Amino acid sequence: MALLRKLRFRRDHRWTPARLSAFLDDELDTHARRRVVRHAEDCPECGGILRSLRRLLDALASSRPPEPVAERLVLRFREALEHAHGE
Repeated sequence: MALLRKLRFRRDHRWTPARLSAFLDDELDTHARRRVVRHAEDCPECGGILRSLRRLLDALASSRPPEPVAERLVLRFREALEHAHGE
């Protein structure tokens, strides 16, 4: 059973980072959301990225720049995140 858990962890570790933004935007179905949550709870790296993204989004929301600037920042951030994970 430990081998299956390790294999699932590795598979989810490759799958999760590219879906963190969609998770935060509530764009994933229930199964995918559970998968992200489960992995983020088990993985310090992905859990840390998720917490950082939440803090960044909270900071952006609280700073309330003009909408066009906020949209560009979010788009640039998403592009940088996708590029960092090879998509």
